[in-house]
Amino acid sequence: MAALPCDICQEETVVIPSGLILVDAEGAVAYRRYRVCTNPRCERYRVRRESIEQFLPMPATPELVDTLQLRAYLPPDASSCPSLFEDF
Repeated sequence: MAALPCDICQEETVVIPSGLILVDAEGAVAYRRYRVCTNPRCERYRVRRESIEQFLPMPATPELVDTLQLRAYLPPDASSCPSLFEDF
């Protein structure tokens, strides 16, 4: 998951893998996530910040993300054969 930038130093923040699933008054699902700046020179270093992300209704024609864009976020497939070009 791409991280939001720190509002002070603009470096990417790290998402802490504990969060809450919320349902608002209209029944929409939202996630409360916690993020931390990891830049030791920033005044917000290690200060926990909170962000709310909400799933909006699906559009009539869903947009698919290209596999190349997802590759960096997918877990490695343990069952696949190693590539000939892979470093050992």
